[in-house]
Amino acid sequence: MTVLTDEIQDTYSVVEGGGDGVNKKREGGGLYRNTITYLGGLIILVSVMLILLFLLLSFSLQPPSPYLGILTYMIFPGFLVLGMLVFLYGLFRESRRRRRLGAKEALPYPKLDLNDSRQGNTPQSLALPVMCPIRGQ
Repeated sequence: MTVLTDEIQDTYSVVEGGGDGVNKKREGGGLYRNTITYLGGLIILVSVMLILLFLLLSFSLQPPSPYLGILTYMIFPGFLVLGMLVFLYGLFRESRRRRRLGAKEALPYPKLDLNDSRQGNTPQSLALPVMCPIRGQ
């Protein structure tokens, strides 16, 4: 019989007060940590990559193909929206599951503290890529 380390024991231990089956790691993790949400994220990632690939392909071809445009501007964005819906459904389902199992505390809202140096630099770093295409035109 092997002795489990504290980290592994914490992973498999049940939250105190009722034994409702919610793991400590699972309770503390984000709502995105489930299979459905990961599937939605994968669909989003593949759709964005295909849109970018087909955009480059359509710009590089001399006689433009109408079928590339249909795929690039109609079909792949539809899959992108589908992936977003699957992602949001996974978040909603995980939130409902945690409430049903009686998580100890309500899930926190996302925290935005601009006084924190790590979070304060985020809007600045996001503004640069957004403004560059506008400035270049």
